[in-house]
Amino acid sequence: MAKTEFILNAAEQKLAYVFEPGRAPCVVFLSGYRSDMSGTKAQYLADFCRTQGQAMLRLDYSGHGASGGRT
Repeated sequence: MAKTEFILNAAEQKLAYVFEPGRAPCVVFLSGYRSDMSGTKAQYLADFCRTQGQAMLRLDYSGHGASGGRT
């Protein structure tokens, strides 16, 4: 299983993401308001993509989940 990585945005806040390599095209999960990449929908989709060998990217918006910043 892939681990959480971080990048810095323009305000130097840490933004969290998980990229799991696999077959193209890459599935990108964008969570809803006040949700994050570790929620049940994101986890279910990540598990499904992993079993299918499909690439997947999920992320936490600024101020949500493992990302820094304010909501």
